[in-house]
Amino acid sequence: MSSPMQSSAAAIIGRIDDLLIDIFLFLPARSLVRFKLVSKHWCSLISTHSFARLHILHHPRRCPEPQKSFILSGWFPQFFICHGFSRRLVRFNFRLPHVKILQSCNGLLLLECRHSPFGTTLVYTILNPTTMQSRILIKREAPLLLGLFFDPCKSPYYRVVCFEKNYRHRDLANTLSVFDSQTNTWKEEGTSPIRPDKFTIHSVVYWNNSVYILGSHHWLISLSSDGNYRYIKRPRIGHRDGAEIRKYIMEANGHLHYLVLSLMAKDTYLVVYKMRHDGSGWLIKYTASFNPISVVRSFKCCLIGLVRGDKEEDSMVVFHMPGKIMVYRFLERTFKVLVNFKTEDYYEEGELQFGLTKPAFPFIETLAHV
Repeated sequence: MSSPMQSSAAAIIGRIDDLLIDIFLFLPARSLVRFKLVSKHWCSLISTHSFARLHILHHPRRCPEPQKSFILSGWFPQFFICHGFSRRLVRFNFRLPHVKILQSCNGLLLLECRHSPFGTTLVYTILNPTTMQSRILIKREAPLLLGLFFDPCKSPYYRVVCFEKNYRHRDLANTLSVFDSQTNTWKEEGTSPIRPDKFTIHSVVYWNNSVYILGSHHWLISLSSDGNYRYIKRPRIGHRDGAEIRKYIMEANGHLHYLVLSLMAKDTYLVVYKMRHDGSGWLIKYTASFNPISVVRSFKCCLIGLVRGDKEEDSMVVFHMPGKIMVYRFLERTFKVLVNFKTEDYYEEGELQFGLTKPAFPFIETLAHV
């Protein structure tokens, strides 16, 4: 039987834990990961699923968005993080072999890994780049089409939909499976006519409880978390002789966007379309002329991300040119150099340091468990 003094001590410790948690909730996830090293006690408090959930709900993933960060994927086997409006890129190590990012979804990354540069075994993995927790989903010898569904404001769990070409049947029916992190199990849902070998995937974006896939076809594919799908017509773009057209899908501040960058030596422009919230069609949201910078740089340009704040003056596009990352503000129609890395060891004169089709992915700090 405990004494009154012991009961009082337990109550004080309990109140201290409550006070620590109240303080921790105001700190960014990256700081809390470091604070786990302070003591076993702090580590146990910060590492629980319940605290991670409280922290996520205390830090809505869309506060004003102007400080959005991105993971940049280059031609070289290195990755960098562009934190908000920091003037310098930060190197990032996945601690996994030969990584290819497939999708970023509210703080979690869907990765394709190989044990060697030309390895035939593909290891599909979920990673939280803030805590570096990871989970292997599936290993296959042939490429898969996957979509990650994760909305931490609704549930701490995520789902992954997988389309796999089935070589066991003559009709080449494609197997549809769904992984649920709550039960840690895969469930086969039947077959689907979607064939992952039929087109190249350029972008995969989660928005409004669905995953949207931009590929080499003329449609967007919209997937639900149970594997149902539909095709969405993309905006019709007029073709200009000699123009190089680059297309992107991006989520920003709760909206889905389709971006078209039309590059010519002396006439480069950007059109940003916004999806209606009910998914019924597209509206032109922004247009921008890149002529002030395209006269010299020609086709050396690719988009990194779209930033939309609650105020129109905070809305901008982040893009990459040789040796620098720049921003264009739609309302002011102004350009600004965000990061200049011409003196870095990875800079190459006149060349883009990051890829064209998948140069960057949103980076959101989170304590979400994998």
